[in-house]
Amino acid sequence: MVDARCRQSTMAARRIAELLAVLTVVLAVVSVLLTPMLAHADENGGIFVKDGADALSASTEDYVKTANEKWEKDADLPAQLLVVTADHVPDGQSIEEWSMSLAEKHKPGDKDKDTGLVYVVAVDDHQDRLEVGYGLEDEIPDAKASDLIKQAEAEYKQGDYDAGVRVLVDSIGTQLYGAAWTPSTDDTSNTCSGVGSMEHTSADRAIIAVSVFLVLVFVAVLFFRRSGSSDGTGSCTGTSHRHDGDDWHWPTSVSPTFISFGNGSSESSWSSGSSSSSSSFGGGGFGGGGASGSW
Repeated sequence: MVDARCRQSTMAARRIAELLAVLTVVLAVVSVLLTPMLAHADENGGIFVKDGADALSASTEDYVKTANEKWEKDADLPAQLLVVTADHVPDGQSIEEWSMSLAEKHKPGDKDKDTGLVYVVAVDDHQDRLEVGYGLEDEIPDAKASDLIKQAEAEYKQGDYDAGVRVLVDSIGTQLYGAAWTPSTDDTSNTCSGVGSMEHTSADRAIIAVSVFLVLVFVAVLFFRRSGSSDGTGSCTGTSHRHDGDDWHWPTSVSPTFISFGNGSSESSWSSGSSSSSSSFGGGGFGGGGASGSW
């Protein structure tokens, strides 16, 4: 009786270990397949966009990146714009402190000319700020920065964050480069409002989550059906368990590696940009110039 119970316990433990091993492999494969999908939004904007609020469409993120890639090549004013969205201003910070902390951390703009810009949008707080680097304060003084963000805020009042960010990008380009700046003529019919974009992103993640769950359930069902139909033998001191009718040999103990999945919403998961772009932030300096607003 004791031996029978021991064998049953050993077999049960082995089956659990085997299942964990199988699930670990499945999770590893799924992780590799899903990582590009989860990072897709950040890749569209390269290093220039962090859409933590899921308020921007892929085409708008690419719009920001394209503008940056053109601006940073200018010999006189190699400007760079970092766009960051979030649901709320971080706890314990004002929007000015938040934007300055991002400017000091990522340092967009040319190191020698300090031609960086940081634009932050707190969607649920209905606040935004444009931080202007030292070298652009003559071209974009505080009053002009206020005018620029008011144009974007007019679109935000309608719930259209894509249009607002695009308007800001075009206005900055015109202010800095005048006639030399040609706004993109790309078709914008595929862009959506901030609300629509958030719903689309959430739906995509829900589909991914359900797909992963169904795959794991399917694997588990197949595994237990095969295990239950086999006549396994073993002992309390055995080193392996064999399923009759096939060539599976499993170890008696498995230490699975648990895999975590990120959703790209935290700054630590910020993509450094797609492989097709060689852009990087140049080390620009900031002194607090710019403007804050609300809508």
